[in-house]
Amino acid sequence: MGVYKWKEGSWVSGDAQKVGEWIEGIQVKTPENIVNEAEDEKSPGHKYFTWDDYKAAHYWRLQEARLLINSIVTVAEDEDVEMPAYESVIINEKRQYVPTTIESLTEQDIWNQISGEAQSTIKSLRHKLKIYSHIRKEQSEKAQQYLQMASEAIK
Repeated sequence: MGVYKWKEGSWVSGDAQKVGEWIEGIQVKTPENIVNEAEDEKSPGHKYFTWDDYKAAHYWRLQEARLLINSIVTVAEDEDVEMPAYESVIINEKRQYVPTTIESLTEQDIWNQISGEAQSTIKSLRHKLKIYSHIRKEQSEKAQQYLQMASEAIK
């Protein structure tokens, strides 16, 4: 049994230890099995799911919309490079998507959000490489150096 806590910035709250132990006890950890085990109202995982089918369907459609807009790429005419067509940012306290055109990226507040998210991704990658560095130490160290350079470049 491990020690469990919620990941920094996670949307969930409650007793992470209890939930971690509950998941640990599920023999085959697939999303389907986790949902099946969470159906029991006494399950530590029950409160983390939407059991009202109408609401759940609406939330799933919102997720499908996110997947859809995140699947669209654009190709610069003068370059043969694909890039996301839209980026998710917060404007006036509301999350929305903006085109990834040069015009939208030059606005400082949007750039700060995008670069902040990139920094967060780099931090997550560095952490993951550190956890598994014992498998391929040399490759991990080299990747860490490149991630450090990337982090410094977007500051």
